Amino acid sequence: MVTDAELALWGIVDGCLNSKLVHYFYVLNSHAAVLELAGGKKVLMRFHGDCQGVEQYGFVHTAQNDKFCADSHSIRVLQTGDRCKVKSLEPYP
Repeated sequence: MVTDAELALWGIVDGCLNSKLVHYFYVLNSHAAVLELAGGKKVLMRFHGDCQGVEQYGFVHTAQNDKFCADSHSIRVLQTGDRCKVKSLEPYP
């Protein structure tokens, strides 16, 4: 289990990530994507279930107050408009 202090080193506080830190992202598979942060650290973003179309089309996300949070935010698949809820944000070695 990752501690709150370890999560904070990746910019994850109370399950939320400051969206201004995200420099780039890429999709691993229909269950997860990696967010590359300014400074080179990476965060694994897991989806609840299978996010259809995300591998083929990619996604966009909307932050509220510059925060993007697990369990309360979702991503929108480009081309289809389908939404996939974010399950977790965790450090990606």
